[in-house]
Amino acid sequence: MRKRIIQSAAVLIGLVLLSYAAFTAKAPVPKPSEKPANQPAPKTTVNDVDKEPTEEEKLLALVPEAYRTARDLNVPAGAYISILLREGDSGFAHDFERGAKQACDDLNKMRLYKGDDKVRVTCSAPSKDSVSAQSALLDEELALYPDVLAVSITDAAASEVQFDLAMENGIYIIGFDAYPQYDGIVATVETDNTAAAAEAADKLAEAVGEGPVMIVSHDTTSSNLTARESAFIKYLGEQYPQITCEVTCHLSDLDGMREEIAAYFNDDADPDNDIKPEAATEEDLIAYYLRTHPELMGVFAADEGSAELVLDNLLEHTPENDISVTAFGSSEILKPYADDGVLKYYIEENGYGMGYATAIAAFRLTAQKGNLDKIMIGYTLQPEE
Repeated sequence: MRKRIIQSAAVLIGLVLLSYAAFTAKAPVPKPSEKPANQPAPKTTVNDVDKEPTEEEKLLALVPEAYRTARDLNVPAGAYISILLREGDSGFAHDFERGAKQACDDLNKMRLYKGDDKVRVTCSAPSKDSVSAQSALLDEELALYPDVLAVSITDAAASEVQFDLAMENGIYIIGFDAYPQYDGIVATVETDNTAAAAEAADKLAEAVGEGPVMIVSHDTTSSNLTARESAFIKYLGEQYPQITCEVTCHLSDLDGMREEIAAYFNDDADPDNDIKPEAATEEDLIAYYLRTHPELMGVFAADEGSAELVLDNLLEHTPENDISVTAFGSSEILKPYADDGVLKYYIEENGYGMGYATAIAAFRLTAQKGNLDKIMIGYTLQPEE
């Protein structure tokens, strides 16, 4: 089965323009001057491989190539990088942590650091995506005074005071995946969500042909999810006007819909099936949307957790369904659904590459080297025809 890693060609050009600014040790720094302002989404190029991408091939997808290695980084002994992910129990998080830890191991080997001289990377995350849990973890990490804080966060507005505190204490901040719109961010590591969502829309359109589809996403505040949702809708509107986005389901809206969900499921002759509003779950929310919109022909799940909920619901309640699904997620979680045929295609982010590049970007700051404003990690369309 052939796979492909998709890279950003426009950012590759940016490599030529990359300048390395000097940073004052432990002092907050401004964003690099080479920030691309108001530029359109870059086009992509394709590298075909004949097998599942290896870790080395995942690093080759990183642009620019300076983020593929720890070589020539004069990182001070004992440097400490703290990474905060949105959710720890996901295939993406597992891949990310492996990549980040590998970058740290590579650097220690190249610098011959041992014992207390070793540089460190820690990855922290709540077991489930939660703004309050992320905020609590952020407080804990700031109390350890890392050299660099790398964050992927659901609601950036809820953490601005903590980011200000980090800046005041000379802690650099890097964003990755779902990164905050905060002036102190010195670099971001990300997927080309616009291009990836357009490809997911293209594949869903091929499967559906025409008719209504639904978007399912965790929330309306994560930068990566909002980018995917808007790009998906825009692409369908421009390329497939015969397909309409009938409804959008955000899991974060559950609290406001509990009464409506309970009223729907309790409207039958069997009181044993009744649920209390406070007991309504995300699974019930998905089931509610699917059952109240039987005309749906397809579903686009913008994140791995949403994809699991949709696919499990379809398998449990309508195993012979004719609803096509495309999604974002890792092969660790979504490949079994694709093998079963319930999932048509999915976009797999380069989690390993993102973890590696995030750690390298952080270590570059401790080594007083500059970063490109945006580091792109590539993605893979699964399964390849």
